[in-house]
Formats: sequence, C-alpha cells, structure tokens
Amino acid sequence: MNFAFCLLFLGALSIINLLILTSVYLLDFANATSKQKIIFIRIGLATIVITLFIFFICQLFSYYAIKIILPDKFINQLPIHSILPTSTKSSIDWAFCLFITYTVGFLVALFRIVFSYLKSIKQLTYTNECRIQGHTALLSKNIQSPLSFGFPKAKIYLPFNIKEKWTEREIEMCLAHEQIHIDQNDILWKLLSFIVEALLFFAPWVYFLHRRFEFEMELFCDEKTRARTSASIHEYGNLLLTMTMIQPNNLIFTNIKTLTLKRRLLAMKLKKTHRPLLVSALSMILLFAGGTVIATSNNILMSKNKFKITSKIFFDGNLVSSPQIMTFANQKASITLSNNSGDQRLDLTLLANNIARDNIKINYDIHYHNGNEKIHTKPVMLLTPNQEGTIQITSDSDHFYTMKVIVERQ
Repeated sequence: MNFAFCLLFLGALSIINLLILTSVYLLDFANATSKQKIIFIRIGLATIVITLFIFFICQLFSYYAIKIILPDKFINQLPIHSILPTSTKSSIDWAFCLFITYTVGFLVALFRIVFSYLKSIKQLTYTNECRIQGHTALLSKNIQSPLSFGFPKAKIYLPFNIKEKWTEREIEMCLAHEQIHIDQNDILWKLLSFIVEALLFFAPWVYFLHRRFEFEMELFCDEKTRARTSASIHEYGNLLLTMTMIQPNNLIFTNIKTLTLKRRLLAMKLKKTHRPLLVSALSMILLFAGGTVIATSNNILMSKNKFKITSKIFFDGNLVSSPQIMTFANQKASITLSNNSGDQRLDLTLLANNIARDNIKINYDIHYHNGNEKIHTKPVMLLTPNQEGTIQITSDSDHFYTMKVIVERQ
C-alpha cells in the first residue's frame, strides 16, 4: 500500500468536507430553507463515503501478481548464508508512521461512537410499550425528555411519567417532532455523519459540519412540527425551553443548549426562500469534486502512464529468467521466484512512479529466504525510459544475485 498516497487522498476528502461547510454558509447568505441545506449536506456526506469506497475498490483491483516457478538446479546453485544489499539505503518510512498514527486516531474516534451507541442501548433497555395519541412509544425511567433512537429503524422513547409532567398539547408536539425525525431517517444520517467525522477526525471543520447538520435537522423538525400541530412560535418555544433543562448528556442524543435554543427560536422568525438552482449548482460542484478526487487518486486524471518493466535475473552471472510485467503508475506488481520444493523463494514487489518528465522511480520490496535464513531489502531505482538499471545483492560466499531492469512507457 502506498501510505503517502492514502494520506493525500484523506486530505482531499477533508477538503471536500470543508467545501460542504463553506457551501452551507453560502446557503445561509442566500437565506435557503433548512430542508435544502439538509439535502445538500446529505449529498456531501454520501459523496465522501462513495468516493472512499470507490478508492479502496480501485486499490483492491490495482494489484497484479506473476508467479514464476524455476527448476531446482537454478536456485540450488546458491548456498547463501547471508546477503548484503549493495544498493539499499536504510531510512524511516514517515508515510507509514503517519498512517499508523492516523489509524490509531480513527479507531479512537470510532470507539467513541460505538461506546456512546452501546451506552444508549443500555440506557434504553428497560422500557414499556404503549400507545399515546395514535403513536407507538416506549416509556423509560432512564430519560427525562422525548427522543428517537434505534437502528435501522428508530422508535420514539418517552419518560415514564410524561402524562403526569406535561399537558396533552405538549405531548402532541413532542410526538410530532420525534415522528418527523423518524420519517426523515435522521438517526441513520446522523450515524453516517459520525462515521465521516471519525474518518476525517484530523480536520477541525468536520466537527463544525456535524453540529451544523444536527442543527439543520432540528430546524426542519421544528418547522414541520409547528405546521403539523398549528403551534405558535411562543407556544413551541416554551416547549423547547422545557426540553433544554432536561436534555440527556449523550453523544448520540441531540443536546439542546441555551445558545442552540436561541438560534432555533430566531430561525423560526426568519422567512426562508427556496433556492433550487443554487442547491443544484453547489451539488454539481460537489459531485465534480468527488469525481476529480477519485480520478486523481487512481492516477487517471493526472497521469495515464502505463509501464512495461522487463527484468533479467541472474544467479552467479547466469541468466535464469526474464519476466516482463505491465503496470500503471502507482500500482503494485509482484514477481515470485521459487524452486519446486519451496524451501528457497524470492518475492519481489515493485511500485513505479513518474517523478519528472524523463525519469521513472521504481520502489522495490525484496524478500528472500533460504531455509531458515530470511533477507529483506528495499532498493530504489531511478531510471530513464529504455535505459538499463542494475540491482545487485552479493553473499559472503562470493555468489551474487543481479537484476537488470529496463522500463518503457506505453
């Protein structure tokens, strides 16, 4: 795996995330409706996930392997006890270290989500099902405010003493609000947003986008609830104020804070405008950005080079094989040389890249084992097309392995 390439790809995804957030602010300036913003953010999140999926699918099918079995007599000419690579330079693979750091960060962020979800399940384990105003709801002693939760289909959860604490009118608005969340599949979209947040945990703006997504979903539910129940801003605002005082502190559940409440009350008083053309244009730009990242990441847009790499492999000066491999830039290829018994084996993996107009860099990863002895080296060759380069590995018993390489652009 090209770890540096993967990190650059993740950086490109974070830029797409920033583009989504910037576009949402543009929709704010255009006074677009919450529904339009929600649709746009959903398109953005889906674009990120689909782009990531296509990237890994392309990486999965970009590996080419050739296995060559050589007769015993060729390999057995080399009683090698130790091999010293003459063209190997030891160095720290910083891209690999950064990728490991990223993996740890991603797993921590993912664990945070899973832990909160499991905590929510435990919190809502003991419930009683009932029918309230035509809605099926679950009553729980572990919550103090209505909420919707569940996977893949959410359910409405209410405090066990809701009929004693609130009026029928307040219950009606609560049920309508939570039912709208369920109808819009908000819990699933929120989970997808959490996954994107974990994938791009290193980008600070990803957290802003997640909070903004939650906020717009609540605004849309507020608007639909008021329309469905014919509630005034004052009446519905009093209900939200009550909810603010008793919200559960959980990552999965939406928490209404004082500042958020003020923004929701202010949003109710603003008149919104439908901006279908603007949303469509921004969505097209977003999809184009995702397609560009896919094309670039797989070396289709910036480089369509195909290489033919011809190798001549010598043992003690004797030519034993001339494998030829066709590969694209940034795509791995491998060659395996082995005797019939398998006790001696040479695994050679290469990755070719364009680094300048007239130069091609080939990174090799060579594994050799002879019985209990194992050798691992990573030589790098910088070649001009159609000019021969040489890799030589010698042993302390005066035997040597040589590989001459010629690379051609197709």
